[in-house]
Amino acid sequence: MHSILHAFTHSVVWASVIASVFFAAFVTLLIEYFAKPGLEARKDRILDKGRQRRDAINGTRRANLLAFRFLTYKDHPKMVEATSVQADRIAAEIAERTLTAFEYIDVPKSISREWEYVTSSMNAYATTFPAYTIALPAASPDIPGEYWEGLKEALLQLKDFEDLFFTTKWHPWRRRKLIKKIKSSVPSDLKAVEESGNSSSSSHQEETRGLCP
Repeated sequence: MHSILHAFTHSVVWASVIASVFFAAFVTLLIEYFAKPGLEARKDRILDKGRQRRDAINGTRRANLLAFRFLTYKDHPKMVEATSVQADRIAAEIAERTLTAFEYIDVPKSISREWEYVTSSMNAYATTFPAYTIALPAASPDIPGEYWEGLKEALLQLKDFEDLFFTTKWHPWRRRKLIKKIKSSVPSDLKAVEESGNSSSSSHQEETRGLCP
């Protein structure tokens, strides 16, 4: 009787082991068939988003380098006449890269409005530039000093964001310092500035239409 009971118990144990093995294999197959493609797709999306963000951050650095180069035209107006096509191309790339940066780079919520303001400002200055060269070669470009001062200010503000992007979270003190600098360098009353900017832009567009044939 004891041997029969032992044999029965032994059979039950082996049956449980075999059932567990088959169940584990079944679950593994289900995961491979249903869950894994979704996980792989999610992984690809995360990697793609990370790549886009890195490209956008590098694009911000490129936009700043171009803007520094662009500012050299301020003291050499004849260069604008001689290289207007190249200058327009530089302006177009600055505008494109700042727009891409705004689209793909997530900044801390505390400076999200400042980020929108700075990228919009840089984009606006870049896209406005061709309006000053549209009359070439019939007339020399008349680029006001306010344009260059505004472009320089936007460039310095964007440079602060670039420094923030290239500062890792392992340096929290430096990041806090940069965020504080960004908040202090951008006008506190953004709404009033945006309304003023929109008004100036509309006025400039009206003036520019007079230059067009």
